[in-house]
Amino acid sequence: MFNKSQVEVYQNIKAPEELFDKVVSSKPKKTKIYLIPLVSSLAACLVLIFGVATFLSKDFTVDVTFNGQSLTDSVVFYDISPAKAFDMRSSSELCLPIELKLDGKTEISVSEGAVVIDSQRKTSATLEGEVSLIWEIQRTSDFPQCVMTLESSEGKAEITLTQNEADGSFTAKIN
Repeated sequence: MFNKSQVEVYQNIKAPEELFDKVVSSKPKKTKIYLIPLVSSLAACLVLIFGVATFLSKDFTVDVTFNGQSLTDSVVFYDISPAKAFDMRSSSELCLPIELKLDGKTEISVSEGAVVIDSQRKTSATLEGEVSLIWEIQRTSDFPQCVMTLESSEGKAEITLTQNEADGSFTAKIN
């Protein structure tokens, strides 16, 4: 197709040295069109992060009736159990009825005493739905601060029980 002289002439064609160096040392320039996929990927990641954070930050709420009173922030009450009315010294335990409405499986644990569920005394239990239990706490001369912890996959709540030394009343707070 090509004769030998044509091939030799073609092979002897060379660019000037300055032009050759300029072409070899130059880098391709990126255009702004490459930024569009990058920016859209970052935006999608941010939407995903905020969506997951919003879903996971759902507040944990539990409906608690403590000693016959709805516990939304704090409740003050006096121990008026039949044993106390008869003789306070003969009653060695403070028995507090608690009703819970739990959305899902919730781990319940107490720092002092025990919870009585279906005639069984436990320091911790996993419950769900509407539950009635009794929190039994030993009476001592120095009544400790008692904490009942309610922990589920949605969050954690604590019911703190303290006694007022002046009038003997009890205060239950949820947080």
